Order: sequence, then C-alpha cells, then structure tokens
Amino acid sequence: MTKKRSLAIDADGHVCEPVDLWQKRLEPKYRDRGVRVAKTSDGTEALLIDDKPCIEILWNRMAFLSSVGHSSDEVIEASSYLNPKVTHLGAYEPKARLQALDEQQMEAAFLYPTLGLFWPSEVRDFKLAAACARAYNDWIYDFCQTDTARLKAIAQIHLGDVDEAVKEVHRVAKLGFPGLFTGPKVYHNGHPFLGDPYYDPFWAAVQECDLPVSIHIMFPQEDFSWKESGYPEEFGFGSIGWYALTNVQQPVIRAITSLLACGVFQKFPKLKVLLMETHAGWVGNYLERLDSKYKFIGWLEKDLKIMPSELFKKHCWVGMDADEKTAKDAIPYIGEDRILFASDFPHGDATLHPVEEAREALEGLSEKTIEKIMSRNILEVYQAKVSAQGVPA
Repeated sequence: MTKKRSLAIDADGHVCEPVDLWQKRLEPKYRDRGVRVAKTSDGTEALLIDDKPCIEILWNRMAFLSSVGHSSDEVIEASSYLNPKVTHLGAYEPKARLQALDEQQMEAAFLYPTLGLFWPSEVRDFKLAAACARAYNDWIYDFCQTDTARLKAIAQIHLGDVDEAVKEVHRVAKLGFPGLFTGPKVYHNGHPFLGDPYYDPFWAAVQECDLPVSIHIMFPQEDFSWKESGYPEEFGFGSIGWYALTNVQQPVIRAITSLLACGVFQKFPKLKVLLMETHAGWVGNYLERLDSKYKFIGWLEKDLKIMPSELFKKHCWVGMDADEKTAKDAIPYIGEDRILFASDFPHGDATLHPVEEAREALEGLSEKTIEKIMSRNILEVYQAKVSAQGVPA
C-alpha cells in the first residue's frame, strides 16, 4: 500500500493588491498621497506615489505581476495591472485562492504582497510609508479571514522610521500575524544596511513578539536602470530587466551579512530570519567564503565570537523556488531543516504546478526530507500547528 504524500505549504506566495486599496484604507490625511495604480496624462499605466509615477520598469507592464501560466506574448499584449485576460483570480480573491491551493495540493499559503515589493524603495516621507504599510496589513488581515487556517498573512514593515516600525510590529503581533517581512535595504534614510544600530529597536520588538522576520527581495528602480552606463535607451527592459532579475538576491545577501557582521544576532539571540525569493543554491558557497574571510580578517570584529556560518545556521532559513534543482546543494551546509518550499504564485515567472515541480527538483532525497522542506520546516518556523483537518491551525 503506497503511503499518501503529505500536502505542501507555501512559505512565500503572493497576493496582488486592489488598485484602490490605499485610497480606501489609508488615514484621510495621507489618502491623496498614497500608493495607487493609474494612468498618467499620456495614457501610461504606472504606479504612483504622491501623485507622481515611479518604478519605470512597471509602466504598461504590470500584467506580468499576476499572469502565472500565460505566455510572454499574452502578457505583453495584456499589459495592464490585473487584466482579466491573464490574471488568475486567486491573485486577489480569497475564495479563488483557496481553490488554487486545492488544485496545487497545498494545505496553506503564507502570503506576501506584490506592489509592496516595489513602492517601499520610492517613498521619501517615512510617515507616509508607515501609513501605507499599515493600510496593506489591514487589507491582508481581512483577506485571510476567509479561512484563517489556510491563508496566512505576513505583515509588511517599512523601516524608514524605526519608531513607526516598532509600533507596527507590536500591532500586527496582537492581531495574530504569524510573521512579518521587510526589504533588504532601506533607501534614502542614511541607514541603508539592516545591521545598522539604528534598527536595533526593530529587532528588539521582533524578538519580544517572538515572530519570524523575512528579508524578501524588492525591486527598486535604480537596480533596473543603467542611465549612466552609455547604453542607448532602446537597450530596454529585456536586457536590463533580465540582468537585474538574475541578481535580485544580492541585496538580501548583503543584508544578512550586515546582520552577522554588526552583531545583531548577539544582541538579539532569539531572532529567526527568513531569506525569501533568493533561491537556496548559493548558500554553500556563501558560507564557505564567509568563514574563509572571517578567518582572514574576522579577528578584527569584536562582537563575533563564533564562526559566521554557525550563526547563520542557528538563525536563518532560506526559501527555494519550485523549480530550483540546486536547492539540494544547500543541505550539507545548513541542514534539511532550514530550507522552505515557496511558489511565488501568481507572478508571471511562477508555475501553476509548483508542488509537482518542487518534488521533481528534490528528486533523490528521502520522502522524510522532502516533507520537511515542503511543509514541516515551514510549520515549525512560523510556530503553526496542524489541525484535525490536516491544515495549519
């Protein structure tokens, strides 16, 4: 008799925010300045902040944010945000998302935003940024009320104003959010690296609330711009975008290095940090180099008393993409307990069959190890329990 496979849990799924989310949920004094999707005077669909278009890479290209399962030609033709021709209903409608989970053989999904991966690097008013994050958190909280056992909201925290960030950590903890996330770099506030002592109150609040915190990739316009490179403008999104998208994990690597080097884990020894949408295959080479250079010059670092790879293994988890065959390569370095399956659904570079692809990528591992990566590790890091129905409680 064949043993029935356990269902998977998505450690990093996404939702697509409604175009009017911030107009409906922002506090009145910020409502005219908040994030929105709209057409400019020349007909360009863009993401606007303070009524100004930003993130040029998104202009007339936002269909790809929700176009899982569709071809590039279909996405280019659709162009607009949440265009029904290519948008999966599960991107923004909770009951449709539950149906998608059933079809994909997933018990539950921990949900991150989509537009929230773009706007945080563009907001210069950090009170406004904090308000936009609060509005999103209120919306995703309501979204997940449709089935709180299967839809799990990850709160967004903007770190521009650390006092506001601390308040929001405590607020979402009281609401019962299982975790929170921030970007790998904070732009334009003079404290770009997450290991900067400026953020110590944030890490203290995270530790006090006993929540895992994800450092998730983000997409600032500057990473997609070679305006001073000498390349002509028509060099375009294809080449620049391809280059940028293949290097999005680099800011996350720099962020975790700053936490290790600046003594954050010594100050806050109970922190749990997830590195999401970075792939996992790079981890072995990174930890080898980290230890090698620590042996060479690390004795100058007074706060770091053990090998940085040991700190990483104690405090960090890494998300794997569904089709990532090199995820297995990280196991000898961090163990099978520290890798988390993630779908990236419903983005255009995701797949309609993430569980099948992940199992194929993990082929050769024991069923016990695969089960850990596909579900058990995720339950443990988020401190979620399985109910009698087999879904997280």
